[in-house]
Formats: sequence, structure tokens, C-alpha cells
Amino acid sequence: MPVTAGSWVVKVSVSFGGRDDLGLAECVVSVAEGAVVELEYRAPTVIGLSGAIRRR
Repeated sequence: MPVTAGSWVVKVSVSFGGRDDLGLAECVVSVAEGAVVELEYRAPTVIGLSGAIRRR
């Protein structure tokens, strides 16, 4: 997703069983002008735990 340079809060979650907030993960990403930052989200293996976001 294209964004302008700066710091951005990225939040990801999974919709399951009528809920939209399962596996919530959040991180702050700094993007330099013209840079590309690749992130990977990993959903939890157990319902109720948090997910994870990491740079690729």
C-alpha cells in the first residue's frame, strides 16, 4: 500500500467467528522517501493469542 514518508502505525487482525479483532498485531514502521518496506503478518496458532508483524 503506497504511503508518504514518515512513521506509520500498522495494525492487522483476523476476522473469524463473527469477530474482527482476533490475532491482533501492531507495530510502528518508519518509511524513508522512495523506500519500500515489506512486512509479514503471522496469525496465531491458538485463538486468543496475538499475531505478529515483522519486516521481510
